[in-house]
Amino acid sequence: MKYHRNKSSNKRWTFKTVSKIWNRRKRLGVLLAFFLTFNGTFLIKEALAHENVFGFMYTTETLPKGEWELEQVYQGKYGKNHGSYANSFFRTELEYGFTDNFQGSVYINSRSVHANKNNPDGTTGGEDVPDDADPNKNFSEYKFETVSFEGIYRLLSPYKDPFGLAIYLEPAVGPDQYEVEPKLFFQKNFLEDRLIVALNMAWEMEWARNKEGEDNGVEQFEWEHEMESQNTLGASYRLVDHWRGGVEFLNVNKFGTFSLRDIEHNAYFLGPNLHFANQAFWTTAAVLFQLPWARGHSEEQRDAIEGGRIFGHEQEALRVNVKMGWNF
Repeated sequence: MKYHRNKSSNKRWTFKTVSKIWNRRKRLGVLLAFFLTFNGTFLIKEALAHENVFGFMYTTETLPKGEWELEQVYQGKYGKNHGSYANSFFRTELEYGFTDNFQGSVYINSRSVHANKNNPDGTTGGEDVPDDADPNKNFSEYKFETVSFEGIYRLLSPYKDPFGLAIYLEPAVGPDQYEVEPKLFFQKNFLEDRLIVALNMAWEMEWARNKEGEDNGVEQFEWEHEMESQNTLGASYRLVDHWRGGVEFLNVNKFGTFSLRDIEHNAYFLGPNLHFANQAFWTTAAVLFQLPWARGHSEEQRDAIEGGRIFGHEQEALRVNVKMGWNF
């Protein structure tokens, strides 16, 4: 069988020639399709693997080597059993991947507190309300708090090992506050990574300088220290492309000093999270409600419990966390 001669060429097109060209193009097309599919999947995983799909906790993912990320975090604590109370924490974070398994970050932290007649006796107080604030007036303050440094090292990957494991350390320094916060992260993926289950265990040790009054016109300060442990369990499921939803459970244990014997109370929170991500941007929001399971370990702490939830100077009715990240 012969084909017509191409008008722009003197070459004769035979069936054998066309077949060879077609087979070459077919093989090239298959290789090109495989290359694009493989690299596209790889790039998406690389771009999105380190995104934080939880609001109040971390996974064991870290930034790839040489990549930067800017992250903005808002944490809000709202509501007592009396009056009004809003404690807003703002964090601006710059992250860098030093290796594929280690990332470092620097944070700038600030806080805004609004409180009015939120104590059981009708006075104003609560967490981050200074001891010298007028208890009979509305309190409102915005201030710079600390600069934090964070290091996360991944020991095991949930994609290569039976589960993911990472260690975390965050020291923070401010004019009236010092903190050290070590954490341990676990992660296990199921259903071809559609379902992510994570557990975080954290300890926070804080030194805070509080104003005690004045002596001959000179302000007097005293350094106090306390400790808090948090255990967070969460699950996140891929709903559709770019979207995930899940739930988080938080256990908070407060200690009056650095001794485990000096435990003051236990509180528990539960609520949903929602996550969106594309190649350059991701955001996660979570809302946790205090459960009626609080337990006080002293007369003072038990007096702060109402309807099974602990309030007073201790905890809030709900917590909100919103995170946004930009890759560059």
